[in-house]
Amino acid sequence: MKAGVDLIVQQMLSESALSPELTDTLLRNATSPSYWAALAKTAALPPEVGLDDAELERAALHFREEGYFATRPVIAPGAAEALRSIVERVVAAGWPAVFAFACEPVWAVSQSSSLVRLLTRALGEGYRHREQIYCHWVSPVKGAAGWSPHVDGPGSQRRLSVWVPLSDATLENGCMMVIPKSRLGAELQGVAFHERTSFGFAETHKLLHAARALPAKAGSLLGWDFDVVHWGSMCDGGGHPRVSLAIEFESAAAPAGESPRFDPLVVPPLEQRMTAIARAVLGYARFVPMLNRYRDLATRLLDG
Repeated sequence: MKAGVDLIVQQMLSESALSPELTDTLLRNATSPSYWAALAKTAALPPEVGLDDAELERAALHFREEGYFATRPVIAPGAAEALRSIVERVVAAGWPAVFAFACEPVWAVSQSSSLVRLLTRALGEGYRHREQIYCHWVSPVKGAAGWSPHVDGPGSQRRLSVWVPLSDATLENGCMMVIPKSRLGAELQGVAFHERTSFGFAETHKLLHAARALPAKAGSLLGWDFDVVHWGSMCDGGGHPRVSLAIEFESAAAPAGESPRFDPLVVPPLEQRMTAIARAVLGYARFVPMLNRYRDLATRLLDG
């Protein structure tokens, strides 16, 4: 039954694809640096409230032992609010939230000094920013949710996903959930989880019992390796949208894939940022069917 409903949803979204005229307009704006600068309109952001050495070491140790970390807020409240406002303006202008990465201040979140120091501890010197990015927007509607339980890249060693809330992620609006690696045997981790098509009662019971909620204040840093089971929980309704950034990084020693890798301390040119955004639109439509409306735009951006 669910497969049939999903097919109907996909068909409806396909039929509501953007008109050629609107696609042309969006394409012109997408490739205009001045357009995104106007949407960003951000003055100098307040200084970061950085993690000290002890906090960094605790986070790095937790990552090594459990496969994930969660820190206190390091992006100042004013900066988190300014970044969230950029996302809100991008969405209000008719773009999927991931297009906020076209704005330099949003991409530059990866330059957080605390994040750089933490990633250096976790991945080593010379780690790289992967092309995979996303901006999550969970509407404050009862039953709305982040993505269902999954792992980011089963068996992908030396890679790490970072999740930065730009609004408070609470138990009520759908915070992140993870399963610490120490609580699961090898039969339920990484590739083993990813390849399963069903779970027995005992396994389901173990997964549920092991789950850990990660409420997080805006500007916090959350991260997990590619084998950690995680998901966005459901919203109870009310309040404000839950807005967050998802960014991937990998060790300099990780095998180079087909996607480009970026210097994490440099904001790449708009053309490269737009390529990453277009690939996110095409790649994540299976999680967010609404993105199918923008397939033609994304394809044209990749075609140059």
